[in-house]
Amino acid sequence: MKKSPLRNILIWVFVALVSAPAAFSEAPPAVFNFRAVGFDKNQFSSLQQKLLRAYLKKSATSYDHWTTNQSDATYDNDGMFAAFLGITHALTFMQIHLQDGRWITSDQMLVLVNSFEGDRLMVQLNSTLFDSWRAAGAQFILKRASGEVEQGTFNFDQGDLGGSLHEGSTIQGYTSYFLVPRIQINYNESTHEADIDLDGYAPWIDGLIPNPHHMTWENSDIRYWMDEYQQSFGNPGFQVVPN
Repeated sequence: MKKSPLRNILIWVFVALVSAPAAFSEAPPAVFNFRAVGFDKNQFSSLQQKLLRAYLKKSATSYDHWTTNQSDATYDNDGMFAAFLGITHALTFMQIHLQDGRWITSDQMLVLVNSFEGDRLMVQLNSTLFDSWRAAGAQFILKRASGEVEQGTFNFDQGDLGGSLHEGSTIQGYTSYFLVPRIQINYNESTHEADIDLDGYAPWIDGLIPNPHHMTWENSDIRYWMDEYQQSFGNPGFQVVPN
């Protein structure tokens, strides 16, 4: 049976919508609808403290000053903290399988935070651990706070119908095609830098229709879907209130 040209065009449009780099999907909103409050630096994990202190040291910024009065309504770094704490906390729920047979939590790959990019983190990964994970099949087990357990492979590739290849990366992968919130990792094989974000909305509705909400800023900003985040990953160390 001859395929319809219109059908082929629609397929390519769908691919373009889903696979376009998230950086081009939508600019940050001028005014955010939600604010993260109630941060407690005393509750940061040792790894979170280490990463944050090293990042701030590069800009000669005081860790104690930057992490003070975070629940104040005028605090301007709440988006950065929400992304940092939300992503690093979520990574502790995902175990990855290495070539030597060990299962470790994926946050153990984090070496340095290179930059905060609004709703995502640009981080340096331990390339030995990352390469070992990939060589062993990139298997993962995601044990959600709800009790649901996902098990599969990241299927690192150059972008597909379920995930986009972000600018500057050479491969990307994600935990699930349809189960959200999900973890997505874009990685540059030369620099060992990873672009890590969380998706609150699946790229496809019912597995068939491109989801317009996936290509928005809110998709990766957990302040907009905090309830769903907590169902999967528990309390990240702050609360969210209307702005």
